[in-house]
Amino acid sequence: MTQKRVKSIMLIFVICSYLLFQVSDFYDWGLDKDSKSLLGLSGDHATVEWVSIYDDPEPYNWDEAYDVEIDSSGNVYCVGGSIRDMILVKYNSKGDYILNRTWHPGSDYAEAKAVALDSSNNIYVAGQVNLREDMFLIKYNSDCEFQWVRIWGGSQEDPCWDMAIDSSDNIYIAGGTESFSVGDCDFCVVKYDSSGNQ
Repeated sequence: MTQKRVKSIMLIFVICSYLLFQVSDFYDWGLDKDSKSLLGLSGDHATVEWVSIYDDPEPYNWDEAYDVEIDSSGNVYCVGGSIRDMILVKYNSKGDYILNRTWHPGSDYAEAKAVALDSSNNIYVAGQVNLREDMFLIKYNSDCEFQWVRIWGGSQEDPCWDMAIDSSDNIYIAGGTESFSVGDCDFCVVKYDSSGNQ
């Protein structure tokens, strides 16, 4: 067996062992909750400092988190989906629930995939509506008050997968597009300024 192959096998073993340890140590099997979003912060020795569970009051009880961001005061912002609504949940640095914001585009489905903060701690949430057909970008101010929403896409699937903000507070949303693709689906980046201009 070559040295490269031995190193690869050892790396896979270490990763699998670490993940097994993390899952068994992280999840509290006594919570008696179905499929809830878990958020935990680890110290130097993989010790769970806190876990916060958000349960949306929707009757369907299906909440999932996809991204997390921390502001300059240590507040934690977590985004995801709750059956039909995009959801933003804010916790303090100790894991205490502060508030949530939801957005629902009429009769369509919405799910947040990314959250980012600009230099003034304004919160941007990006995701997809209507089962991946269009991308959305929502801006909240630092007090989590809704500012604006922008939707981008065409007649086919144009899902959002990630987002970043540059030093000038321009927002970049990355995803795929079938509506404007040359082939079946192409990747795309959509840029907005902090006022929501494309």
